Amino acid sequence: MGFNLGMTCSGLIYITLITIVFFKKKRIVSLENKIYSYLLIASVIELIMGLLGFVTIAYFNDFFLRRIINILYLISLVSWTMIFTLYVISISFCTKIEKISSKILYFVLKIEYFIYFCYNFIN
Repeated sequence: MGFNLGMTCSGLIYITLITIVFFKKKRIVSLENKIYSYLLIASVIELIMGLLGFVTIAYFNDFFLRRIINILYLISLVSWTMIFTLYVISISFCTKIEKISSKILYFVLKIEYFIYFCYNFIN
């Protein structure tokens, strides 16, 4: 399966436009909006890192540079996944007790992602 450069570039343009519109408008101050703003920023960073990964693999022979870009891309994917999980948890639970239990669940997932990332980084 090849890398679809056109789809990534159009996704970056689309997410950038959504991010500009979201930050230009007035918003209600809430936890969900704050997490969504982090999710938009993480999406832009993830797409930029994907493009940089493609460029470094296609045009540069420096192994160290390619390794750093790929690790940063992996970190951006994991961080986007964690922010998205937190966003889904925050919009799914309404009561105070459910929010506390959701924070515990998020903390457990965060530890799981960290262990998974460290294990894959070592191997």
